Amino acid sequence: MAYIDILLKDNKYKQDLDTLCALEANRVFCGHDLNHFQEVSRIARIINRENNLGIDDDVIDLCAYLHDMGRIREYNEGVNHHDAAYEYGKNMMENLDVPVNVMEEVLSGIRHSRHRFDAKERFDNRHELKNLDDIISFADHFSRKCFHCEAASDCKWTQGQRIMREYFD
Repeated sequence: MAYIDILLKDNKYKQDLDTLCALEANRVFCGHDLNHFQEVSRIARIINRENNLGIDDDVIDLCAYLHDMGRIREYNEGVNHHDAAYEYGKNMMENLDVPVNVMEEVLSGIRHSRHRFDAKERFDNRHELKNLDDIISFADHFSRKCFHCEAASDCKWTQGQRIMREYFD
């Protein structure tokens, strides 16, 4: 059975995902829920195939579904959610008996998901993405729909970082 299937059936993960969704129930900016995780996974899988990287879908999925789980601690304790997601992912994958080499790759992807770039330049150069770190960072960024966001005027992202509709035409 794929690790992502095990993760999604794990009671702790399901409870934590519910907690995260409750904490973000009134969030006006982009959310971090199952839909976000699915979108990150979908985009990362597309880039993986387009760039012939050969990264296992299960590795991509694990990274996509764990990369923002540290937001629970960010909301509750004020810690950096990327660092907390790294710890969360490590503990969760240890409990799921994920092999060390897979854990290391996923944890690296989690750690690098925070990077933001000039969106237009990043989109134009997406064929240069070379590893899980790159594609998760790209997918996390491009899962956003800034062009259709009601909170855009209050967003901390610069105009250059925002995802605009014309990138997809």
